[in-house]
Amino acid sequence: MTLTSLLSLLLLGANPSTGLDARIAELESANEATNAIIEQLRLELDQERADSNENWITEARADEIRLLVHDVLADADSRTSLQGSGATAGWNNGFFINSTDGAFSLNMHAVLQVRFAYDDRSNLGAGLDDSTWGFENRRTALKFGGHVFDKSWKYFIQQIWTPGGTATLLDGVINHDLGDGWSMQFGKFRMPFLREELVNYTNLLTVERSIVSGPFGIGRSQGLQLSYKAEDFKFTTAIFDDFGGIAGSANSAGTLDSEIAFAARAEFLLTGNWKQFGNLTAFPGTEDGVLFGLAYAYEKDETLANEDDADTRWTADINFHWDGASFFVYYAHRSLDDDSTPANNVDQSALVLQGGFFINDDTELFARYETADADTVGVDDLEILTAGFNKYYHGQNVRWSTDVGYSYNTLGVDWTGQAGFTNWQTDAAGEDGQMLIRSQLQLMF
Repeated sequence: MTLTSLLSLLLLGANPSTGLDARIAELESANEATNAIIEQLRLELDQERADSNENWITEARADEIRLLVHDVLADADSRTSLQGSGATAGWNNGFFINSTDGAFSLNMHAVLQVRFAYDDRSNLGAGLDDSTWGFENRRTALKFGGHVFDKSWKYFIQQIWTPGGTATLLDGVINHDLGDGWSMQFGKFRMPFLREELVNYTNLLTVERSIVSGPFGIGRSQGLQLSYKAEDFKFTTAIFDDFGGIAGSANSAGTLDSEIAFAARAEFLLTGNWKQFGNLTAFPGTEDGVLFGLAYAYEKDETLANEDDADTRWTADINFHWDGASFFVYYAHRSLDDDSTPANNVDQSALVLQGGFFINDDTELFARYETADADTVGVDDLEILTAGFNKYYHGQNVRWSTDVGYSYNTLGVDWTGQAGFTNWQTDAAGEDGQMLIRSQLQLMF
């Protein structure tokens, strides 16, 4: 009740005893209502203050989060810059690192070949054991390859350690794609001649290459090579230092022993695809394929003792692949012409036949026969038969190979001197019947 209402009642002459009590009660009720309104307003004000305080806290947190995100993004940008604008890395048949723009790549591989060998010969001499055995790290290799600036410029480097811990630069190659199937490479690499040498040592059928590949192959050297590759034809020619053997030589330019050395090889893909013939074995599921090859090599010596002596070689080979079976045969010929002593001239020939087939998805049986004509008085012809098996745990990446070989004739130094990697030993004069057992575990990635 308002003051105006109270004065009105008094002026009207209301009974002081009854009207006043009623008015007092009315005033008390109005006061209670007013207090209730005030309390409600106070509660609403408190709520507004609380909401305002919470919003302030939320905004402060938001500012902190924005600053944190900014710092994280700045750190990420810095790390990306250090990584060469977002380099990618991973595994794809080997570890790799690639730049995001595709201009640079690095592929890394490693190979371990750990071998056990047992050799038995006859009559080595008084007090000498006819049999020898032992373990060896036949090959421990690191490989690096890829391209730089663009995919037309490629490189390949292979460093290898052989028994005894000897380190050798096996390959050091710069390759340039010239377009339209043509390419050029420069450095140290396998020369384009014997197919058994051109197939990588990790992809052989048997534990090791034949003895024939030692004296009849030309191996690696330093030089320049030009290649052409089409859908079903390949041609390669090279000019290089010398016939350096499978490990090759790394002489400086001023210490050459040859006046000239060159080789040329042509391959005809009759059926199948080029990739499958990177192996001398054919896994189950391999499509039928036939590859035929011809090659020629020539070297003329310029050393004082052998000046103008000439070494001429040629070879022909054919390789068949079927679903889980393979067959490979090649013929090689070598003519050595001694310019000062024609009586020392020799014409040697060799034949290698080998085949394998899978008896299940991961086990392969194989056999090989190799023979060669020494054309040298007092040196027996080469004749060796080898048989064994391969157990593939993860393809060629993890493979256990075992074979047994038997030499029917005396193995002279003319054969073993250039094929020490095979584990065959030199027989005593007039002795034959040497037996060799090899077992090797190969791991590569």
